[in-house]
Amino acid sequence: MINTYHTSLPPPPVPPRTGMHHAASGRTSPPVWFFSAVLVVQMVLTMGGFVYLFRKNSMMQNEFLGRSYDDFIVLKRLQECDDGSLDSNSLLDCRKILDKFMAVISKISQAGAVGKGALLSGSMPFRVSSPVAHMVPERQPPTSKTVMWNRDHSLLAKVTYLSGPGALKILQPGNYYVYSQVTFTNMSATHPLAHSIVRTRTSGEKTDILLRAYASVKSKDQPPGATSFQGGVFKLEKDEQLFLNVTDVKSLTLDETSTTFGLFML
Repeated sequence: MINTYHTSLPPPPVPPRTGMHHAASGRTSPPVWFFSAVLVVQMVLTMGGFVYLFRKNSMMQNEFLGRSYDDFIVLKRLQECDDGSLDSNSLLDCRKILDKFMAVISKISQAGAVGKGALLSGSMPFRVSSPVAHMVPERQPPTSKTVMWNRDHSLLAKVTYLSGPGALKILQPGNYYVYSQVTFTNMSATHPLAHSIVRTRTSGEKTDILLRAYASVKSKDQPPGATSFQGGVFKLEKDEQLFLNVTDVKSLTLDETSTTFGLFML
């Protein structure tokens, strides 16, 4: 007999296989673990880098501020030394400060720290807020008493160099530390070997000597030649000119670490 009975109910679902559900849910694929570990390591390294850079920047700022404050104190003390109202004890302290300062300037000049590299190029690698000049010698005329300087290889900021007279022209009035250093090689000359910093007033007629120093050899055991350094603080007015005179320009050592002339505003 043929069964012709029909029903509208759907057939029962096929039961799942035993163990498949637990196996799929209890295990994570290896790529997910790998990418998770890489992400965690990257986050740790990033946070560590930020912390290191922050602490390094703070240390550098503190060190820079400390040095700037010390330099400001020294320059402020030099400016106070230029006042005429100090007592004898204060003047003795000023003398000690100036002696140490001139010794440092002499070492810098001899080492060539200011006479080389970007400081002596035509473009300034840093911002200078005060007038400053550090001159490098060039080939000298044989009959001249005034030392001529190489403008292209010297440091100049807010000070004009006049190549004709070989002078530095003051553009901003104030108290300046002025210095010069020369090295003579011909010590057999009969006349004394000296260098003088001369100032020409605004009118261009009156001149006066600010500093003068002599070079001499103390003993025969020393190598030929002698170096002389001088420096001091002076009040300079606008349009005044400063130049360096020597007794014998032919005896000069024309080297940027041996012969130099400069100033800076306090």
